[in-house]
Amino acid sequence: MSGLSLEIVTPHGRVLSETDVAKVVVRRFEERFARGGQVIFLPHHGSETVHLGEGPLLYVSERGDTVRVDLGGGFAEIERDTVTVLAPSATRGAGEAR
Repeated sequence: MSGLSLEIVTPHGRVLSETDVAKVVVRRFEERFARGGQVIFLPHHGSETVHLGEGPLLYVSERGDTVRVDLGGGFAEIERDTVTVLAPSATRGAGEAR
């Protein structure tokens, strides 16, 4: 496996577990940024924890497919090519709520 692993977890359980992810794009929430900013996690990214704002998480598979997951805020951590997202809510796909 040369890509990232992505896990999204809410209080209701695991929403998503993917491997072979080429990149993950999240919306950062920080008071110093009036509108927030984006963070892109790529393979071999250094360890980091990010406070997330409400909005979309996008990930691109190694095959080139782009998937959107709407998050209700939370935190994302990347360590050793694994991105773990802890969010109060997450909705993925065509209206599939979890």
